Amino acid sequence: MKRIFTSIVLLLTATTSFAQNPAPCSDLFFSEYIEGTNNNKVLEIYNPTTSTIDLTNYKVWISFNGGTPNSSIYLQGTLSPDSVFVLAHSSAFPAVLALADQVSGAMNFNGDDAVVLIDTATNDTIDIIGEIGIDPGAFWVVGSGSTQLHTITRIASANNGQLDWLIGATEWNVFASNDFSQLGTHTMTPCAATPPDVFLVSTTQNVNEGAGTVTIQVGITNPDANATTVTLTLSDISASIGSDYDLVGNPVTVTFPSGSSAVQTVTTSIIDDLNIESAETFNVALSNPTNNATISTSNEIVTIIDNDSPGPEVFLVNTVQSVNENAGSIAIQVGITNPNANPTTVTFTLSNNDAEIGIDYDLIGNPITVTFPGGSTANQTVNVSIINDAILELDETFNVTLSNPTNNATLTGSQEIVTIINIEINSYISFWKAVDSVSESMPTYSATLEMFSGTMPTAPTSVTVTLVSAQSTATAGVDFIFNDTIVTWLAGPPNSQYAIFHLIDDALFEPMEHFVLTLSNFTNNSALGNVGSIQINIIDNDPDAVQEILENKSVMLIPNPANDNAILLTNGQFEYFEIRDASGRILQATNIHNQKANSIQLTDFAAGVYFICLHSATQSEVVKLMKQ
Repeated sequence: MKRIFTSIVLLLTATTSFAQNPAPCSDLFFSEYIEGTNNNKVLEIYNPTTSTIDLTNYKVWISFNGGTPNSSIYLQGTLSPDSVFVLAHSSAFPAVLALADQVSGAMNFNGDDAVVLIDTATNDTIDIIGEIGIDPGAFWVVGSGSTQLHTITRIASANNGQLDWLIGATEWNVFASNDFSQLGTHTMTPCAATPPDVFLVSTTQNVNEGAGTVTIQVGITNPDANATTVTLTLSDISASIGSDYDLVGNPVTVTFPSGSSAVQTVTTSIIDDLNIESAETFNVALSNPTNNATISTSNEIVTIIDNDSPGPEVFLVNTVQSVNENAGSIAIQVGITNPNANPTTVTFTLSNNDAEIGIDYDLIGNPITVTFPGGSTANQTVNVSIINDAILELDETFNVTLSNPTNNATLTGSQEIVTIINIEINSYISFWKAVDSVSESMPTYSATLEMFSGTMPTAPTSVTVTLVSAQSTATAGVDFIFNDTIVTWLAGPPNSQYAIFHLIDDALFEPMEHFVLTLSNFTNNSALGNVGSIQINIIDNDPDAVQEILENKSVMLIPNPANDNAILLTNGQFEYFEIRDASGRILQATNIHNQKANSIQLTDFAAGVYFICLHSATQSEVVKLMKQ
């Protein structure tokens, strides 16, 4: 608690009470006070601790006549244990100055002033002579005298600063003015000695089962002239007293003779058996110390390491397996290592993931016990029935678990997941056509993929297929760009998806080139339909290329029949074309300005027969178009 005082407190507070004195022998206190004639003003400070104290963290604070003004004197140097520090007025008698450790002209208190010792590091008041905020008149009454023109010394039984002056005034011996005979020394009755502390030397120990015994060590610090005893008790954790370890008379009393700091030992028997078992533990505990002793470490755990041959290890041979739905059964194998002369058993349990026992798979008596005969290393096999149904469904899984091994066996692989592979086809996927043609001038084109229902009208969940390109006469990165990709159909009715690729329009006159897209990696019980690959023909759009394709014809339509796109090739002598339906109605008219290759988008046209009518100032041509 902070106990720093301000001038406001000094002015307004008539009496001051403090919550708590420093603990005995824990901090500095005033050991002598001299208020003599002239400037013989002296304060002696004593260090009752066992450590050297840095005085720069302390100051003396003087309150004049119960209030302001006041002054502070900051101390210097260090103070060793059981030593005094003398602070004197700089004009004191030579006999005083000869004993002074620090002098100050601010040491000008009189008998009616309060003197305070403060720890500046914590702002705690640790000792006081007089009372803050009170003017006593001429002096403070102390024992048989006063603080005016007297030397007073702290009684030997005082071992800490006193913050309550009603008590502090009784802790001083009074001597005549200018009595310097005791200055520089102080006698204090020592604080009570630290009581003995008893402890277990180790908190853990390991001992081999064949060692016969284990030694428990108990130590002590601060022994005194009296004997000290403590109760030592052994208790089971996983080891059993009388079967795995023993101690005659448990619990027992451990005795430390008077003044002895020697470690005491307790020998505990370790029982060697023929059982193959895991490491086992027991507890050591101390309690009931005598002679006011404390216990700083009261528990130790002793581990008994088995010395018999390793126990069997049982495991599932596989961690994962797959089986077709129509396979009838699947064999689950359970293995063993380190068998001994005794039989070993383990519990074998099947449990559902998304497959259901009795509907997708079955095992009579589940869970069952798997037994390995004594000495046998042969795998044991459990045949699990697989139930075939006509339901279109996802692949499903169930769990295999081992538990409860006997014969001190351990489980080194206790989990397996079995996947039942559905054999019904969910859907068939194929390209719309096996060959398609596109003009080099079209920057983007797409090949259509269709999903056709399998045994169900809709896909139960999403289906994916991988599209891979293989160049033939066309060169990837030169004539076309296509990155291998995955096409996804979401759950629901079948619909069309598209493989989108990009064409590179160059200025080279070249023959028609092509590349191939292929379907692979069908998921979720989907399969390949009628058309697994498509050849994409790239028709050159550079001068003379179209003429080569036309072979002396005026007009050609590629492909025909067409789906969503077609290419109109001409001899370059037509200004525009019209698309008419079977009744002759014009549906679309487009200026082509004598271009030789023109792309026609047919997405919005219904399936049927149409006519492409091309015109120029001198000629006309008609081509029939079949829209699929």
